[in-house]
Amino acid sequence: MVRVLTSLNVLLMLSAVVLTARHVSSGPAYRPIEGDVVTYDEFMPRFMDMMEWLAGVYVNTLNLIHYMHDKYFYEAAELASLTP
Repeated sequence: MVRVLTSLNVLLMLSAVVLTARHVSSGPAYRPIEGDVVTYDEFMPRFMDMMEWLAGVYVNTLNLIHYMHDKYFYEAAELASLTP
């Protein structure tokens, strides 16, 4: 899982992805890294900030999935017990 988050993080950070059709940002507003060579001092602070944001999105998404599963599974289990 860490590899997936890390790959997505690097992709978002290096390309500074912005959906231009709707003018909606897909992540925090960071300036793209400019130049031909990426230095450690330039990369790591942005990487850690983006990783913190991405981990927060991931946790919130999992919480939502678990909440909705618990909500609707309870109803389904209750209705299933009513059928003969």
